[in-house]
Amino acid sequence: MNTPAPVELHAPCEGRVVPLREVADPVFSVGTLGPGFAVVPTNGVVVAPVAGTITHVMPSRHGIILAAADGLTLLIHCGIDTVELEGRGLEALVEQGQSVDIGTPLVLMDLQVVADAGYRADVIVVASEIGAFTNLEVVATGPVDAGQSVAVVRP
Repeated sequence: MNTPAPVELHAPCEGRVVPLREVADPVFSVGTLGPGFAVVPTNGVVVAPVAGTITHVMPSRHGIILAAADGLTLLIHCGIDTVELEGRGLEALVEQGQSVDIGTPLVLMDLQVVADAGYRADVIVVASEIGAFTNLEVVATGPVDAGQSVAVVRP
């Protein structure tokens, strides 16, 4: 069996990278759903952090599951507790089964709608299934542009 090449994960939006442990939701901050990072967005265009196939778009449009190479599966979660918005302020731009490249727009999130409802808009990326990989290392902190390299997943 061949060892897979490391996979770069890119910023899902423009904003500020924060460690997962600083996310104001314990399901994410303690790593229950897997290792990852978050970006506090400065705009609401959420893009694919890696190339792959969309395997699920949550009915409330607050989450996308993306299958990448070698068993790596990512959850891209738009906001904290935004499932309660029941889709308000969130527009899915992709559908299940669609192939995407790094930077393909996935969701438009209206940051004002999210804020007015009292929720945080943090965009969280977690490796919900790590497949052939064993380590996710965040390599960027602070301000980032959408598509900028933020983390590396290694075998």
